[in-house]
Amino acid sequence: MPKDKNVSVPTGYRVKLDVKERLSLNALFPQKGNMIAMQLIEDITEKVKISQKEMDHLELKSTAGPGGGSRWSWSAEKEKEKQVEFTKTEMRFLKKRIEELDKAENVTPDVFSLCKKLDAFKVEEGKNE
Repeated sequence: MPKDKNVSVPTGYRVKLDVKERLSLNALFPQKGNMIAMQLIEDITEKVKISQKEMDHLELKSTAGPGGGSRWSWSAEKEKEKQVEFTKTEMRFLKKRIEELDKAENVTPDVFSLCKKLDAFKVEEGKNE
């Protein structure tokens, strides 16, 4: 975990996410929650969003999928992982959601690699950021 040069307190949790993981992150989020949860979802979504420039570069496309959903496709050769830095509070929220999905046996193949990647982080207890 990176440290601020002026302070010996960790500043965040850095994670490299591929396009599929960034697109599937919203599957971890609850459909409803309290104001704090909704703010965390908004903040996390902003960090992982795919910009218009990146969409064009990746040739990202959405097509109709089975059951009325959508399927994403992109040029895998042009893909680069994006390093995202989550705060301690955001990482706690994500890990809690993974635990809830796991306990309810709702982890899908689409989010499995993302869950493993995020679950590997040890989040210190104590004050939130």
